[in-house]
Amino acid sequence: MGLIKNPCIKKVLDVSFEHILESDERLLKNAGKNPISTVYEYDYGYFVVIPQDMDVFEDEANNLKKNGYSEEFISLFLTAKELGCSYLQLDSEGETYSELTKFNWT
Repeated sequence: MGLIKNPCIKKVLDVSFEHILESDERLLKNAGKNPISTVYEYDYGYFVVIPQDMDVFEDEANNLKKNGYSEEFISLFLTAKELGCSYLQLDSEGETYSELTKFNWT
């Protein structure tokens, strides 16, 4: 075994931008101005923190709709929680899923 006996390993739901609306990406870009989970932007996308505390999670899930996020984005946020993920990763080269709607950004 390595140097760390009990490493903390986080789960991430990796999803392509094709599964969210362009308006969701604009909202993520301005997340500092909107009450949503902590969002970390990087060159190819975003990491959205999925709150582990259920009360905080429910409050943030409710705020998503109030702030104009699409049903598709909200569904991904809820799915990440159901899967026990710590983060939702939205990436320009992320995974695509046949069971999810794909959007063509223009």
